[in-house]
Amino acid sequence: MNRAAATVERATRGDVDDFFRLFLAPGTEHCGLSGGQADDLAALIAWVEDGRPPATLSATLTTASGERVHRDLCRYPLVSRYAGQTKGFRCVPAGRVTDPA
Repeated sequence: MNRAAATVERATRGDVDDFFRLFLAPGTEHCGLSGGQADDLAALIAWVEDGRPPATLSATLTTASGERVHRDLCRYPLVSRYAGQTKGFRCVPAGRVTDPA
């Protein structure tokens, strides 16, 4: 657990993951997905109304060449790593190297 989460948990006497999740979108412009989209509102509604917290956020991003690709945005502190042509991108702990085989 990171220091910020530990501080909030001490202050609230609860599990931060019960009410707060951060999803980073690497390679995108500030405050936007560069022509892409993520269904974050639907994920929030499912969490609040149905008790289903999101593990990832589904996003459609536009690459530098203009191609639209689907990626899952990972819940912090996980990061997206390429796991090979058949596996695509996976959420893994930061610093972990995946085997592309």
